[in-house]
Parts: sequence; structure tokens; C-alpha cells
Amino acid sequence: MFSKKTNLLSIIKKAGFVIFDILILLSLIFLATIAARADDTGVELLTTTDDVLYASGDDITVTFQLENYTGENIALQFDNGCQLGVEIFKFSVDSNGYTVPIYNEILYKRNCTLNKTTVNIPDGKKAIWNRTIKGLNLPSGDYVVHAYVVGYENADWELQDSAFAQISVDIPNGDTEPEYNEKSLLCKGMGGTYDMNECSCPSDYDWSEIVGCQKDIATLEQCVSDGKFIGFSTQDMSCIEMEDITKPLKKTPFSDIDNHWAKQYIENLYSRGIVSGYEDGTFRPDSYINRVELTKMALSAAGIKSEDPSGDDAFKFNDVEGWETEWVYPAWKKGIVKGYTETTFAPGKNITRAEALKIAMLAFGVDVPDTSKKWAFSDTVGHWALSYINQAYLDFIIEGKTKDLFYPDDPITRAESSKIINNLLSK
Repeated sequence: MFSKKTNLLSIIKKAGFVIFDILILLSLIFLATIAARADDTGVELLTTTDDVLYASGDDITVTFQLENYTGENIALQFDNGCQLGVEIFKFSVDSNGYTVPIYNEILYKRNCTLNKTTVNIPDGKKAIWNRTIKGLNLPSGDYVVHAYVVGYENADWELQDSAFAQISVDIPNGDTEPEYNEKSLLCKGMGGTYDMNECSCPSDYDWSEIVGCQKDIATLEQCVSDGKFIGFSTQDMSCIEMEDITKPLKKTPFSDIDNHWAKQYIENLYSRGIVSGYEDGTFRPDSYINRVELTKMALSAAGIKSEDPSGDDAFKFNDVEGWETEWVYPAWKKGIVKGYTETTFAPGKNITRAEALKIAMLAFGVDVPDTSKKWAFSDTVGHWALSYINQAYLDFIIEGKTKDLFYPDDPITRAESSKIINNLLSK
């Protein structure tokens, strides 16, 4: 009897140690998960403009998107003072290939207020503002729109995650270039005043011929000397480097998009070299797009290069050829597309709205959690692409054809595809 009790106590004791070890392990996993997430949290500012090509005198609408991925709902407290900043920079390239600002005219004053404001952003959502700069009366050339949020009270931000967009200004046919006193424009654009052929600064600021009126001239001058775009992060005082800022924007040659709702999306993709039109000068925005055309568009926008499949015997699609093969192959190799059979891709078949969305999201590496028990549209319940559609809706990538209907199996047009790709590019 005593032996049985001893064995029972021993078993209970061992079980207790096992349960304790399991609890410790689960706790460590939980803490590691929290720590891992903490390394990938924050708030990010994005900006886009309503167009990329303007005539001098046009208005510009700048859209701010402040994304919250902190893992919790946040309430941003704006104390009295400035909230949203928009600057427009004209730039050139010097003999060393460096991007150098010609002037940084603040064309739209910061959205300042004497009132305290609270902006609530749920986890995983965006706060969106639109600001319009009236009458962009600029000389022709390429410019950079610089947007930022300032004046936080509950976080140490001044210019965190500044966002940029590139635009180009043309003078309409028959019009003349606006007349400017370049020295005066430079002074005013760099924060100073122009009088008696001199530039002067407000109190507590110093003047630099390179970066204008600033409190930290040395850092900014070093940014320009190193070939970086003028500006720096206030978190670590590092220079902000702009990529491909000198790439010229192209005029859109399409004759059939002037009054189309997707004009700005198509022009933006064309300016980036992502889409092209037909030999007759049209884009045919309301025509349907096929599987290989959409694949090429998505991969090009996501920065995935075309690739020759020669030597890879596992690639067996026999209904693609020429340029089609060089785009379908990398998409297939990366798991972005599948065929109807092992040897059939059906490149010329019209692609559906759901198929196009999935390919585009996979090309851009969008994280798509399983949301099969929820839905944004009533006609996607039980659909194979439900999780992709739900996530795209939450990320502001898509809208429905109506408030409640998405029509996932309808063919998608070239215009609709252009909008999806643009929205992914701005994420």
C-alpha cells in the first residue's frame, strides 16, 4: 500500500514538473512573439499626389496616409501649432551626378491651428488627409513634393518618416514661362527674406547658400555634399537619400484617357515605365486585360525582373512564348502564378478581378492572413480569394463595384488593374 502511494506521488510530482516546464515554455514563446512584434511596429507616413503631370497654374491635391501598425489603437495628440507640412522642391543634377535642390519654396503653408486636436487611428488602419495647393504657378521642370507630420505631443516626432512624391510641371502650348527673380525665390524658398540683394533669416536661424535658413546647417550641408537629398531624420540625424529622383517623368501619349476616371493612375504607371499603350496612341482603359498582361504589369511594378527560363526543365508551360515566357517564368518560380494544368497557363485569357488581385498582392509580398470567416462583400462569402479580397479592402487597395458587392469573377479592365497597382505602390 505504501509503495503504491509513493508511486502515485512520484507520478504527480513528475507531471507537475512537466506542466511547469510547459508553462515556462509558453511564457517564453509569448514574450518572444511580443518582442518580435515590437521590432516591427510603428506609425508610417505615406504621401501621394492626385497626378504626376501638371500644367503651370494647376491645383495639386496631396494625400497624407498615416498608417498605424503599433499593435494597438492610438490617439495622436496634436498640441497647438503645426500639424501637416507640404513643401515642393525643384532639383537639378550637378556635374558629379549629385541631386542638388535649386530651391525649396514652401508653396503651401503648414496646416497650423491654435486648437488642440486628437486623431484616433485603430490598429491596422490609416488616418487620411487631403490638402490642395491652389494655382501651382511654377516654371516647367521636375519637382519633389515633401510631406510630413509635425507637432506631436505624445511622441517624440518632428519629421519622422517623411514621405515624398515626384511631379512634373509643363507650360501649356502658347503660354510663356512665369517670370521669377530666382534669387528672391531661392531666399524665400529656403526660409529667408530677400531685401537689398541679400538673404536674411529669422532669429535663432543661420543662413547657408546651400541649405538656406536652418538651425543645423552643418548636417544639412553634409547631406548635399554627400549627394543625398536635402533633409535629415530627426531621430538619428542621418541624411535622407532619394532613389531615382532624377528619373525624368514622361508625358502620357494616350489619346483616350483625358476624361477617364483612371487617368491619374494610368499616367503614373506610364511615367514609371510599367504600362504602355497601343500603336494607334490609345490605352483602351475599359478593355479587359489578360493573364500575361496583368502578370507583367504586377511584376514590373513590384520591381521583379523578367527572366529567361532556359535550362529549367521544371517550367513546362507550352502555351507561352517570347516576352510572355520571360514574365510568366519568374512569376511561376516565385509562386505568384499557377497554370490551369502543368503545361497550360492560358496567357490570352481574360483575368478575373479576384485572380488579378491575388497575383498583384503576391507580387508585392502583401501579408494575407486567413479571414475566411469574415467578409467585406456579400458576394465573396465562400470564395477561394476571400482572404485576399478582405485584406485588400482593409488596406485600401480595392473598393467594391457597389458598397456590398465586389464581383470577384468578373473580368477586370486595364483601368481597374491600373488603380490596384497604383494603390499597392503607395502602400
